[in-house]
Order: sequence, then C-alpha cells, then structure tokens
Amino acid sequence: MYEAEVADKAVIDLSACTDTDKTYRINLYVRSQANADPMFANDFVFKGKPFVIEFAGADGGKVAAKIAKLAEKYQLALYDLKQLNIEATSDTELTITGINGYQRLYRVAVEEWEASASYEGKWTVIDSVEGTTEVVSGVKTSDNGTITVTVGNEGKGTYDQILADIRIPSADNFAYMNANAPEMPIIGGKYNQYTIYLRKELKGYPGGIGINNPVESITTHVFFVESGAVSAFEEALKNGIGYDYSGTDTADDFAAKDTKNASDNKDKALAGSADTTINEI
Repeated sequence: MYEAEVADKAVIDLSACTDTDKTYRINLYVRSQANADPMFANDFVFKGKPFVIEFAGADGGKVAAKIAKLAEKYQLALYDLKQLNIEATSDTELTITGINGYQRLYRVAVEEWEASASYEGKWTVIDSVEGTTEVVSGVKTSDNGTITVTVGNEGKGTYDQILADIRIPSADNFAYMNANAPEMPIIGGKYNQYTIYLRKELKGYPGGIGINNPVESITTHVFFVESGAVSAFEEALKNGIGYDYSGTDTADDFAAKDTKNASDNKDKALAGSADTTINEI
C-alpha cells in the first residue's frame, strides 16, 4: 500500500558548544539509499558523502542560528542547491532534515578542536550517532542524549519511488511516440501495488502428466494503481475473478475457491479449453 515519503531528521543540542574561544564542528556523513543520485557517487559500495560545518561559539549562546546561516550560505555556494535543510529551533538546538526520503543521516557528530603546543591538534568527539541505516524505522539517540536521529523512508507508491527505485517506467517508455504513455506515473500521484499470480494447466506438455501430475504455468502480474482508481480496480477484481478485496475474502479463502474452480473446469481442461484461474493475490 501507499506510504508517504519521510526524510531523516536529526535534532542536535549544542549547549556544550557556546564558548566563543573554541572551535567546533558538526561532522555529517550522508548516504543515498535506493537512489542513484550522482551527487553521492564515490568509490565505495554505498553511495554517500561527508558534510562538515565548522563554527566558533556564539555570543549569548545563540549558536544554532549562527550555524544555520553558515550552512545556508555555503551549501548554495558549493553545490548550487540545497543538500540538507538546516534550521535553528532554539538558541542551542539545531534541526537537520534531508531534502528527500532517500538520504540517510548515517553519521551525525559534534566535535571540538583541541589545540596543542606542537600545532598538530585534533578533533575530539563530544557526542555522536552512527549507523542509522541499520535502523529500518524509529529513532536512534546518542550515548550522551544530545543527538536524536529519526529515521525516515523513501516511501512506497510515490512518483519518485516508482521512477528512482523500481525504475518504472523503463527507458523504452520514454521513447518518441511511446504507446504506453497513458500508463506513465503521475507527478504527485499515490499508488497502491497489486501483485497477481495466474496459474494455468498446460496440456500437451511432457513431464509428470503421465502419472497424473499436471504441468502448470504460473505468471506474475504487477499493477500500480493511482489512488483515484483504487475503488474501480478492486471492484474489477471482484467482478472479474471473484476476489473481494474489501476484506470478506482472505488469501486462504480465495485459494480454496480456486481449488474448487479448478475441479469444476477439469472436463474443459481435458478438452483444451480450461479457464485461467488465480490462486493468490
């Protein structure tokens, strides 16, 4: 069934980053999941890229607003478009949200620069969350409780998901004078997926038929139905194949019906005119 697309969201408490004499940074690693976005292309198995926001503590503790302004300025300067939505929700609370449901905030860390007499120095982690792609849904919180990441999803049955994830329509469907143009997904459409398995006994084929073990063909048919046509489609299922999608029939009930239909059609099958039946939806 249709599921709305939900972007990942990280809420960061920056109360420990207000010292104006120190330098801090938010160190992010964002993965692209179920989407071949070239912006995240790299040499690894999983597509992804780092984002780093370096800042000094702000007067009056209003550090979140300072970071949001820096991020707004430099991500447009570097990438020409937004890669993340970053906003201050209070003086010391920052919210980072993906621009779509395919981005995964895999690592979110707040770090502090520690200078040394040798000028080498190092970044020390104040708090972090890592491995959010292992969480299918829900919330992951850092050890110190200052970072909370809510894991989103790419949605199901959305226009973007059908094109970017399932790869429908294919390149052929974009061809000039495409005969399937009326079946193209609609931008903003909400689609339910229906999978129908058709079974038919094949006569005249060798195999176990000699010992009363019929040879069968099973084909799979997948339909993506826009929400405005769902009622008509389910009514067609009921009238055409006898499956009541409203809930009065279960898959087991329908399988039992199909077994009876197959028995009733036995004579027709022997004559080579068997009706096609459906044994699972």
